Amino acid sequence: MEAAALFSASSFLGKQTAAILVVSDELSTMVWKPGFHSQKFRAARSRVAEMMAGFKIDN
Repeated sequence: MEAAALFSASSFLGKQTAAILVVSDELSTMVWKPGFHSQKFRAARSRVAEMMAGFKIDN
């Protein structure tokens, strides 16, 4: 939902946008498996944060 709002607002403003989603929970087996506090999720979140820290926006 947040990504949809981001893309909608950027489209309205005529701006480019991008999103990186890091998925924490799993429901593929029809049983909810929360993963927000898992080490795997935390590691992925850290890798994304490190990558984005070096990202440069060209105007």
